[in-house]
Amino acid sequence: MLGADVWSAFLRNLRGTLQVLESEQLVKGISILTAKMPTLLAALLLVGCPLRLAQVLQAVVMLATASIVVWVWSREVTAAKRAAVTVLCILLFPPDEFLYDLVILGLALAWMGWQGVKEGWRPGEQVILMLGFLTPILVPIFTKLLNFQITPLVLALLLAVALKEKKAGSVANLPD
Repeated sequence: MLGADVWSAFLRNLRGTLQVLESEQLVKGISILTAKMPTLLAALLLVGCPLRLAQVLQAVVMLATASIVVWVWSREVTAAKRAAVTVLCILLFPPDEFLYDLVILGLALAWMGWQGVKEGWRPGEQVILMLGFLTPILVPIFTKLLNFQITPLVLALLLAVALKEKKAGSVANLPD
């Protein structure tokens, strides 16, 4: 869509981007970049986790989210559930993303809200969806006041809600 020049520029600059993200200044100083990165890697660095351990844990999440997407798409579930799970896994997967990337969270929240209205709500689901809706606003507050990145936790909660079946066998019978 954007042409080959964009992709070649992306690949040329990837090494430099990784060097910035892995720099000692980013890890020690917990720069403004880390505070605005709603990823597990950034969250772990914010709480003082060593860089290599944070990278390993991020890699585990990357493998897990890729597996979850394959698993959900191989099952008989609604298109809304597939889409919501895919979006949530897309947001949990990368080690480097920024607050503006959370815009696609709105899609997952809409699909999950639609499923909740159609199938009924379990206790706490609406609260978790509201927390997801407020997360882009809460991230700067939490990182500034508490030096803590809440986004990976919220995304994990939303993913758990999206993966949970309402009633055994009922989801597959719903029309898309």
